Amino acid sequence: MSKIKIKTILKNNETNIKYEIKGIYNENKISFLENRVRVNIYIENNTLRIVRTTNEYQIFLKFQEFLTIPGKYDIKDIGTLEIETKTEKLEINDKKIFIQYILYVNGENLGRNMYTLEYEAIQ
Repeated sequence: MSKIKIKTILKNNETNIKYEIKGIYNENKISFLENRVRVNIYIENNTLRIVRTTNEYQIFLKFQEFLTIPGKYDIKDIGTLEIETKTEKLEINDKKIFIQYILYVNGENLGRNMYTLEYEAIQ
């Protein structure tokens, strides 16, 4: 288990959100808290899973290059929404992850997103 410094960028047509935070890397799992959202990223060969959790919701996303994969968006007082990620590009390198994907919620295309995560060990 290593403490890490993380930089994330989420870009789409409407936003460009950047965070610099601290987290933990442990056996192909990256965990951190991003603006009161608990984020766990699981790296599995050529597949990436992201779980984002708050008191109000939990999102399960899975990415594999060139595939459209179902996920789940559980909202506390509303129920479950059907989501899918169509992964156009997935790069998992040493200390860097890049995903370009289209997000669908209940069949509606919410647009193209680009997510970059870079990390390095800290003392």
